[in-house]
Amino acid sequence: MEVVRKYYSKDTVERAFKQMKGVLSLRPVRVWLPSHVYGHIRVCYLSYAIFTMLRNRIEKTGISSVDALELLSRGYRVQLKDSESGLDWSANAELSKKQEEIRNLVYKSQ
Repeated sequence: MEVVRKYYSKDTVERAFKQMKGVLSLRPVRVWLPSHVYGHIRVCYLSYAIFTMLRNRIEKTGISSVDALELLSRGYRVQLKDSESGLDWSANAELSKKQEEIRNLVYKSQ
C-alpha cells in the first residue's frame, strides 16, 4: 500500500510540474552553480504557488487559470512623463467584464 501511495504522490508532483511548465512556458535551464539552482527552484515554486492561488480563487467562474492569465495579460497601464515640464501621468486600459471579475476575485479581501 505504501508503494502505491508513493507512486501517486510522485504522479501529483509530475502533473504539477507539467502544468507549470506549460503555463509559464519554461524552457530547459542550464545552471550548475548551487545558488543558481536554488534560485531557479524558488522561482518555479513561487510561480506555481501564485498559479495555484489564482486557480483556487477563480474556480467558481468556470474560467481556467490558463485562460485567466491570458485575459489578464491584455490589461496594461501607460505611464507618461514630459521631460521638459516634469509632469507625469498614467492611464489604465479599460478592463473587460471578465477581466474585472477575475481581478475582483483575485484581490478580494481575506
